[in-house]
Amino acid sequence: MLQILLEFQTLEIEQITQITSFSEKNIYQYFAELKEEFQDLFCLRVMKRTVHLNIYTKLNPLVCFHRIHQGSTFLRLLCYFLREEKESFACFIQKEYLSRFNMTTEVCAIRYIGF
Repeated sequence: MLQILLEFQTLEIEQITQITSFSEKNIYQYFAELKEEFQDLFCLRVMKRTVHLNIYTKLNPLVCFHRIHQGSTFLRLLCYFLREEKESFACFIQKEYLSRFNMTTEVCAIRYIGF
């Protein structure tokens, strides 16, 4: 969804639901998360069912995706499993400060998406 917004910058909610297959409720929830996470880079507004993205300065989209990746335990865990040469899983958990609860949640999420 972020990539779509960065590309078009103004979209109707209906267009976003068609492109992503997300429900409107989820779209608004994701907007709130994006707005909070990237308030230093852009302004995200919804007016009359139209989304407007105002970027403050020239923005490399990779900056946004890197920030999302760094903040996502799930993505870091997925990267761990995809690396050929890796440290022990116990070391990874210690390094990432993951609790058993977090690991259970992440492993369930991985199983849910089919890994």
